[in-house]
Amino acid sequence: MSGSRIVAFLTQHGKEQLLQSVCGPALGWQVQRAAGYDTDQLGSFTRVHARAGSQREAARRKAELACELSGLPRGLGSEGAFAPDPYVGLSPWNLEILCYLDREAGLEIYASADSLEVSCAQAWVSDLAGVHRFAEAQGFPAQGLLLADRRLEPGRAGEAWILQDLPDLESLTQSALQLLAEGGGLWLETDQRAHRNPRRQRVILRAAEDLVRRLQARCPSCGTPDFGVKRRVPGLPCGACGMPTEAILWDIHGCAHCGHEQRVQRAEFADPAQCGLCNP
Repeated sequence: MSGSRIVAFLTQHGKEQLLQSVCGPALGWQVQRAAGYDTDQLGSFTRVHARAGSQREAARRKAELACELSGLPRGLGSEGAFAPDPYVGLSPWNLEILCYLDREAGLEIYASADSLEVSCAQAWVSDLAGVHRFAEAQGFPAQGLLLADRRLEPGRAGEAWILQDLPDLESLTQSALQLLAEGGGLWLETDQRAHRNPRRQRVILRAAEDLVRRLQARCPSCGTPDFGVKRRVPGLPCGACGMPTEAILWDIHGCAHCGHEQRVQRAEFADPAQCGLCNP
């Protein structure tokens, strides 16, 4: 990956600058925004356009479009999602996926990062004081806000009823007063688009770091990037009784290109607290 390479990135929310800050110094890339396509058509956080397919498929489609629109062989796609956390399902959770395509080398590499530290708040307010309290609590204007005359719902056509890209408190106040005068209340929501969501930007940066790690991790047999953990094998022996536990014994690192594998042992013994015999 030495030398300068232009990589097309399909985005309209400034994410190319985030990827350039990480991948430029580490990989010698010039991350170039691929224009000419409204990525909201593939899914938008305002729920105006539902995402077709999985998050991973959306990231790949954007990488494909980046190559097609730019005429370059290397493309990047990014797709973020907010959902209940996969651990206990009680906290908002942000997952970011990057897809890198290199059509010359035949590479398709996915990187990701997630976080429970998210800006993901909603509220129905009936007065200007409520608007200002919500804005202050969410860190506006660094954290963007969406305003609507009703709760944002999926499947609604058009965006005329949604106000976004409000730059300062004055514009927020004037827009809120107009909606309050018309309907007696308004819906407020944090803007999940990358350029208006600083916490999400930090997760995207971590996904970019994961991509760098994957591109630099080359198979010791064939040299193809993305040599890493493909599966895990439990059975780490208990430090007290020596019996196998459900703790991970081996990480199996593998290459998707040539199939070469290496076993890497996690630790020598498991904590007895993880043992079904010592701690039933």
